[in-house]
Amino acid sequence: VGLDGDEKQTFNAIRLRLSKLGSDFSINVLDATKAFELTLTEKPEGLPESALALAAERGGGKSPEEGPWKIGLDMASYLPSMKHLKSSEIREKLYRAMVSRAAEKNEPLSKEILSLKTDQARILGYENYADVSLARKMAKNVAEIDELHELLAEKAVPAAKRELEEL
Repeated sequence: VGLDGDEKQTFNAIRLRLSKLGSDFSINVLDATKAFELTLTEKPEGLPESALALAAERGGGKSPEEGPWKIGLDMASYLPSMKHLKSSEIREKLYRAMVSRAAEKNEPLSKEILSLKTDQARILGYENYADVSLARKMAKNVAEIDELHELLAEKAVPAAKRELEEL
């Protein structure tokens, strides 16, 4: 970046802080992924044998048939569970746990990241970080993206409503 003096120092300090925050964010997600366990005392219907065996092993069960079974958020456990479990209630618990991993720990990090990216954008002469991102892309500005989004919504929403009614 072609900056001089204080702006250059500030920009570099922001980059270092963003790097640290990104790393902390990822570590929090990884820790939360590892920490989550859903213990089932009734045999989870629909799981393939390999996933059932893994869940029983994690649950400390005697066999894949006897349980108990533990399902985690790591992909080896989560994906087969989401794809094959018959219980929508269990799938919902897993989904909600997946999308909210480390949410409390990462909320302040997210806010600081957004603030720093805004500061970075302003140092570079942009109004916001979206404008920085768009500077090297096909869309010229955020308004152009909003216009495309509205155009797509005009076509997609009525089609989606018709499909939902059919279902």
